[in-house]
Amino acid sequence: KLADNTFVFFTSDNGPWLIMNQQGGSAGLLREGKGSTWEGGMRVPGIAWWPGKIKPAQTQRTLACTMDLFTTSLKLTGVDVPADRPIDGLDIRPLLFGTGLVSREAYYFYRGTRLMAARVGDYKAHFMTQAAYGQPKEDVHETPLLFNLCVDPSENFNLATNHPAILSQIAQTVDRHKATLTPAQSQLVEMAWDPITRIDGSLGIYTKIDFENREAREIEVAPMADVRGDTEELSLGEILESKCVRRRSGARA
Repeated sequence: KLADNTFVFFTSDNGPWLIMNQQGGSAGLLREGKGSTWEGGMRVPGIAWWPGKIKPAQTQRTLACTMDLFTTSLKLTGVDVPADRPIDGLDIRPLLFGTGLVSREAYYFYRGTRLMAARVGDYKAHFMTQAAYGQPKEDVHETPLLFNLCVDPSENFNLATNHPAILSQIAQTVDRHKATLTPAQSQLVEMAWDPITRIDGSLGIYTKIDFENREAREIEVAPMADVRGDTEELSLGEILESKCVRRRSGARA
């Protein structure tokens, strides 16, 4: 039957959308939510299902990331992982099938193009911190904040003064990471000021969207004539729920 040959993985691309209150969800004991690089914005559950392959009712406490799904899917289907470019994702079949662990040197936490934090082992260092909403400027930490996520997943107790050697180790790891990184243009920032076409054919243009600082409450939309010749105002709810089918060329706001 189909289930015998189907791998299902359920997860999220970010933590809860806190400004939406109960509708946005909760990160529980984790700090902050969507749009931040605190644990509440980045750490999400992952549920794997494959009858006969993955044992049910098991909890795996070793971290993985969504980039691993690409590499793992290739391995599951017998396709070679591309060798002509760096591939960040790892093969997590040992975690899924309970046959072993997966070793990763570090996790890097970005907000846009800015490296905000890095995790090596149980320790996470924050070089900059910024709440998802309501904090237009990031806090830059001359001495990075340091948290042991194994015993302090809420990131309440800064251990930087206690563990300078760990901070040094993380800094060296980050330096190696940056040495192999080639910056690319952000498609999100590029699209932020372009007109959009919604599925119903009406046009709307973002005139005040600050994606970098996630200031969703300050969104304004200038009315534009749609394909029927009408003019309509788009509410904040419509913007947040709008289904964009393609980018349109045109002058930026």
